[in-house]
Amino acid sequence: MDKDAFEGELRLLMDDGGRSPKQVLVDLVGLVRPSVASDTGYAQERFGWLVELLEHDVQLAGRVADNLFGVLRSHSFEKLFTESGIVSTRSFWSDLVAKLNRKFLPEYYPDNDARLLLHEVFHRRTDYLWLSMLSYASWHRFVEALRKSGVPLELSGLEGAIADSLIVLAQRITAIAYEPEIDSKLPELENINSPFLELARATNKLVKARSNPASTHEVIRFEEAILGHLDRCRKLIDHIYENKDRYGVSMHFIYLIKRFEQQVERYAMLFITIWSSDRKRVDDGISNLMVHLVKVEKQRNSIRKHLHTNTRLLLYKIAVNTSKTGEHYKVANLKEYAQMFRGALGGGLVVGILACLKLGVSYLPLSPLGTAVGYSLNYAMGFVAIYMLHFTLATKQPAMTASTIAKTLANGSTDQLVTPDTLLLIRQIARSQFVSLLGNVMASLPFAWLLAASLTYIGGGHVVDAGKSVALMSDISPWTSLSLFYAAIAGVYLMLSGLIAGYYDNLILHNSFCLRVKSHRGLRRLLGERRLSRLAQYLSNNMGNIAGNVALGLFLGSTSTLGHFIGLPLDIRHVTFSAANFGIALADYPGLPSLAMVVEVAVGVFGIGLMNVVVSFGLSIAIALYSHGANPSDYLRLVRVLVLDFVRAPHQYILPLRIPRRRR
Repeated sequence: MDKDAFEGELRLLMDDGGRSPKQVLVDLVGLVRPSVASDTGYAQERFGWLVELLEHDVQLAGRVADNLFGVLRSHSFEKLFTESGIVSTRSFWSDLVAKLNRKFLPEYYPDNDARLLLHEVFHRRTDYLWLSMLSYASWHRFVEALRKSGVPLELSGLEGAIADSLIVLAQRITAIAYEPEIDSKLPELENINSPFLELARATNKLVKARSNPASTHEVIRFEEAILGHLDRCRKLIDHIYENKDRYGVSMHFIYLIKRFEQQVERYAMLFITIWSSDRKRVDDGISNLMVHLVKVEKQRNSIRKHLHTNTRLLLYKIAVNTSKTGEHYKVANLKEYAQMFRGALGGGLVVGILACLKLGVSYLPLSPLGTAVGYSLNYAMGFVAIYMLHFTLATKQPAMTASTIAKTLANGSTDQLVTPDTLLLIRQIARSQFVSLLGNVMASLPFAWLLAASLTYIGGGHVVDAGKSVALMSDISPWTSLSLFYAAIAGVYLMLSGLIAGYYDNLILHNSFCLRVKSHRGLRRLLGERRLSRLAQYLSNNMGNIAGNVALGLFLGSTSTLGHFIGLPLDIRHVTFSAANFGIALADYPGLPSLAMVVEVAVGVFGIGLMNVVVSFGLSIAIALYSHGANPSDYLRLVRVLVLDFVRAPHQYILPLRIPRRRR
């Protein structure tokens, strides 16, 4: 369609008395809308034609303005202005269920609700894309053409709706600022002149002053005051975000702060559209507001956006707490290498005991549920013991260290995602992972063999018979079993345990757990001030990791039973436990295993360890990158850089660096 044809369509549309004003508006937008939302050039060209026609034909502009303002005047905009695109007062899960519900059964709007009008006029899901590409200059010319048509803009009724909406938003902003979870982070709110209270007062005064034509100077004074209050409100919200590492966050807190921030920004958008003295700025504000409202309404039921906007801050705080533990899992020199190796040997000894205990639980006459509980308690108590004894379980490290790496990536420049500090840190973590795996396997395999052989000698009977020995070895084989798949499942659990540890550390911080324990009167009388303080500090520092270890034990211990229950081949394989099981199998194996069997099991143990590490670290680093605001492409860039660096210098990922001695 060329320009002449467009003009003909437009005049035919405006002269058609058989259509309702709303349908005329729908068809008018349809003249500008491209068939493909990404074809923004088409929309810009059509909108330019529309503007030129209105500028050169005042009568046509008058008919367009009269039709548009009539439609706007017949609808209520308060709900659209004060609720659309702002998170509700419900919980995260309630909102998620509501969005899922609206996917199948659309929400009902009264006929005069502006939200219904918006969906009818901009009925395509992607309409906001081409709307956002219309230039400010074209939009300013469009509004000016309507102003010069002789139809007063006041007839749209929007000024009154915006004034009412500003009063509502100011009151809601003040109310949410004094929620306990918000005002505890903002000491300034104790001042009677807090910006949120002042914003509400100034808004009421401004609305009253505007109703009096003789109050021009007061209007200007209140407008300037509101701009100052808005600036202070934004700074206080920024203060909460900037200091989020000092306290934990909960999903409820995230909802509050998001609603808080969105209401302040919506207030600012509405304020600009009606009370700015700069006409061009008003026009730009109207354009921004329209595009924003169309976008948020079209994304109202987006599950992906709901999860994205509400989980990133929580994941960030969890990742930050996890990274504090991850700082301990890196090896820079030979001394740290030896320390990590000793800790891994201790962890391997504990796992050797756990493997024998698990075998004992399997011999007990328990129900499937009882067996799962026994396995889970065995794992959980063992992992907690490893943690409290300051030993090391190698495959738990990736989940703890991923966020430490992500912090260095997030702080780097966009052009150079992987900085030298990032590479150095990854090499140190890789060395710690290698030596920990080595120490775990070197300790768990012979110690499990020694325990099994000793029990056989003392008890006079075999701990495992010949068939069980072969079965234990076959369970490790990558060729005759699903050991690598089961190892991947264990890797997922390792990642989840790291998140759970970070979550509880965050929760302890957010709920002021340490201070609350210290102030417990009963415990103070029982333990005394000094002991209670030490207990509170210990629990505050360690409860997160203990919770993560217990969760990992429950996951590993119950998966096999769950698989049997639902009829799916589910189980777990952990490298240290697999090595220990191999040691137990060797203790009572009939004769000597063949070289082929030993090689097969060795390959299986290596593959299980590799899968544990790759899956747990891969998922953990992906979540950490996401929580730090990185793009998905950053993940691939990181992998590419690491592969090239490993090929160039593999020894730096395995062996410790020697620190040259200083000459005296």
